[in-house]
Amino acid sequence: MASAFANSDNFVSHTFSQTVTCKLDEKNFMTWQQQVTAVIRAHDLQRFVVNPKIPLKFLTAEDHETNVVNLAQGVEHIVMANGQGTSITSIGSNMFRSPIHPSTVLSLKDLLLVGISTPMIGGQQLAKEGTLFDDPTLYRSVVGALQYATITRPEIAFSVNKVSQFMCSPMEEHWKVVKKILRYLKGTVGHGLVFTPASSTTSFNLTAFTDADWAADPNDRRSTLATCIYLGPNLVCWWSKKQLLVARSSTEAEYRAFAQVVTEVLWIQSLLKELKVHLNTPIVLCDNLRTVTLSHNPVLHSRSKHMELDIFFVREKVLSKALVVSHIPAQHQYADVLTKALSPKRFLFLRSKLNVVDPSTMFHPP
Repeated sequence: MASAFANSDNFVSHTFSQTVTCKLDEKNFMTWQQQVTAVIRAHDLQRFVVNPKIPLKFLTAEDHETNVVNLAQGVEHIVMANGQGTSITSIGSNMFRSPIHPSTVLSLKDLLLVGISTPMIGGQQLAKEGTLFDDPTLYRSVVGALQYATITRPEIAFSVNKVSQFMCSPMEEHWKVVKKILRYLKGTVGHGLVFTPASSTTSFNLTAFTDADWAADPNDRRSTLATCIYLGPNLVCWWSKKQLLVARSSTEAEYRAFAQVVTEVLWIQSLLKELKVHLNTPIVLCDNLRTVTLSHNPVLHSRSKHMELDIFFVREKVLSKALVVSHIPAQHQYADVLTKALSPKRFLFLRSKLNVVDPSTMFHPP
């Protein structure tokens, strides 16, 4: 059991295990509670009741060779783990100046394990430069385990894909993102991919969303492509990955992603045909109007000749009416959540469109 003691001069915390507990008088406790609540609301965090056993390394970046942890620094790390760069050290330094009250106990563990609404900060980019992480084996082990989580949690596919690109030489900044993903999963541990019955059993719709974030990687300027494919109302296939080649335009990036999803849709169509499942004509939706135009336009422009094979492949399927290609507004592009880090509001909206929900809230609404 970790304990913390305060006197009228300073505050010192001695850590004997993985929990830091501080005793506050009634006035300081109320101030602390108000300040922490304000920070939680400002950073769009979520409260929940937990009691897990998590190694201290997952919770703080302090030097583990010492057994002294300053609570104010710990609180700063909580907020920094959310990626907002906000420091509330002054709360701790100004608060622990009065005698403690034995009846009031606050556990830092309850704050460190507060869930968060997104696995990455909106617009966050990861670079190869920085301070090397001191335990790359731990990094590879945790990220490897997270890859299995994407089987039932497609909304973290982009985040896990990003941190997986630094297995050889992980940095401290990359480890912070891994911890953020873990905190997100802890706060949404009841969520999962939900399948619902189709409204019709005579024929099914096969619908694919494809998107690409052009030159998104600051390290090599390769694009990130993403796809999610629905059979009826259910998500059956998805991916988020970096393209192998650098695209010279957003149209090229989108069209290469487009050709890949067409290949996948045709394979699924062939598989279901063998299983005697009747399908309507598959629909592929893309938010890039130029890409949709190229799939219908029989004219091969000079600026698109380097994509000639992909263009002829897709156009052949469109002309034979093997599939339908349509434009979709960007705000309704479900694959967007698999191409970039989004704001909490946008992320939660698209997460629900991927059918990732808490089943208990579906059948037992609050």
